[in-house]
Amino acid sequence: MTKHRRLFSLAILLLTTETVLCQRSPPTPAFSGFAVLSVTHEETIGQKSGPPHSSSIPGQSSSNNKTQQRFQAASARMRQGSMRQGNLPEELTEVTNTKAHHPFKVNLPHIEHYKTAFAKLLNDSGFSLTQAVYTVENAFLENSMPYNEYLKLISQKAELCREIITRNHLNPDDNLAKNYAIQQLYSSKTQVFDKRTRSLRTIYPYQYDFKDYRGDKDWTKMFVTKLLLTGKGQCHSMPLLYLILAEQLKAKAYLALAPDHCYIQFPSKDGNLYNFETTQGKAVTDNAIMMSGFINSTAVKNKVYMDTLSSKQLLAFCLVDLAQGFIGKFGYAEFAATIIDKALNIDPNNIMALMMKADMKTYAFEYNVNIIGRPPIDKLAQYPGVYKLYLELQDLYVQIDKSGHQNMPPEAYQRWLQSLKAVQRERESKELGNQLKRNLHLQRSILKNKID
Repeated sequence: MTKHRRLFSLAILLLTTETVLCQRSPPTPAFSGFAVLSVTHEETIGQKSGPPHSSSIPGQSSSNNKTQQRFQAASARMRQGSMRQGNLPEELTEVTNTKAHHPFKVNLPHIEHYKTAFAKLLNDSGFSLTQAVYTVENAFLENSMPYNEYLKLISQKAELCREIITRNHLNPDDNLAKNYAIQQLYSSKTQVFDKRTRSLRTIYPYQYDFKDYRGDKDWTKMFVTKLLLTGKGQCHSMPLLYLILAEQLKAKAYLALAPDHCYIQFPSKDGNLYNFETTQGKAVTDNAIMMSGFINSTAVKNKVYMDTLSSKQLLAFCLVDLAQGFIGKFGYAEFAATIIDKALNIDPNNIMALMMKADMKTYAFEYNVNIIGRPPIDKLAQYPGVYKLYLELQDLYVQIDKSGHQNMPPEAYQRWLQSLKAVQRERESKELGNQLKRNLHLQRSILKNKID
C-alpha cells in the first residue's frame, strides 16, 4: 500500500507547471507517467488527512453598469494573464482601419494530443461518457494514461455497485436500484468481501476535496481519475463518475448544472426526477438547489440550469473541459477558439462556452484597443475592425445576461463550502458514535461470556 501511494505520488506530483491564462487558470503539468492506477481510495480515505489591473471600456457610460462590471472582470483576468505570458507586444504597432490584429497563438507545437482528442470526441460513433472523460483527461496528460488501467478502475466500482444490489436483494434490472447502489458510494461506508484475503474490506464514501477545489494550482484535481485514486473530488469529478457508473450499469441518470456546480438527476418509477448531490451524498430538493446555487427563474426557464443534459449537451460539456485543459497548457490560442466554437455549435446554450468565448473576445479587444491608444467610444468607429470586435463582444455579454446566468458571489460560495464541511463533520461524528456503540457492544459480550 505504501509503495502504491509513493508511485502514485510520483506519477501525479512530478509535474512541471506553466503559467496559464484561463477563467480558472488551470496549471500545466507535463505528465511523467500514470503509474500504478490500481490504488483504491478505501486504503486512504479513512485517514485524516496585489489585485489584478482593472480596466474599463473606453468612453463607456455608467448607464450600462452590468456590462461594464462584466467587462472589467473579464478584462482584469485577461490583463493579468497576458502580462504573465508576455503576449502583449512591448512596442505597439498600428492597426489598420479595416481589420483588427489577431492576438492568439497559431501553429503551436506539441498540441497533437489535443487535436487527436478533439477529433476522437467528434468522430466516435455513439457517445460514451466513459470514453469521453478518458479522452479529455488523457489529452492533458499527453497520452500517458493507459486506457485499460482507467477502465479497470471504473469496472471495479461498477462491480461494487452490483455487489451492493445483490447484498440488498434488489432487482438488478431496476433503475432505482442501480441508482441506489451508485449513491451508496457517496453516502455510506461499505464492506465487501475480498476474495484475495478472504476477509471483509471497508470502502469509505467519496469525500469533497476542499484543497484546490477549482483546480487553480493543479488542474488534475478536477479529474475523475484523481477521484478514483484518492477517494476525494469536487462537484466536477464526482457527478461525472456517477454518470460513468450509470453508463456501465445501464442506469438512467443525468447531469444537471447550477452556477459553478454540477449535480445528478435520476428518474423514479413514477417518472419524476429527483436530485442527488454527490458532494453531500444525499438527495436534495429543487428548492435547496435554487437557494444554495444562486439560480434565478430566467436561467431555469431558459434551461441553462436545473435541467437534464442530453448526450449531445454532455459532449459539449466535455469539449469545454477539453478547451479548459488546452488553455491551461498553451494559453489563448486559435485552436482553443475552435474547440469552444464547436461546443457552442452543438449546444448554443452552454453557458461556460459562452463565457469562455466572451473572455477570448475581451482579450482580443483589449489587445487591439491598446494598440490604437484606447480612444473614447465615439471615436472607436474610426477603426472598423476593432469596432466590429467591440460589437461582437457586447452581443456576447447581452446573450449571457439574457440567459439568466449570474455569478455566485464569493461569500455565497464560501457559505456553501461551509455547509459541505458541516455535512462532512456530521457524517464523521455519526461514524464515531457508531464505532463507540460497536466497542461497547463488544465489551458487553466479553463481560457476559466471562460471567457465563
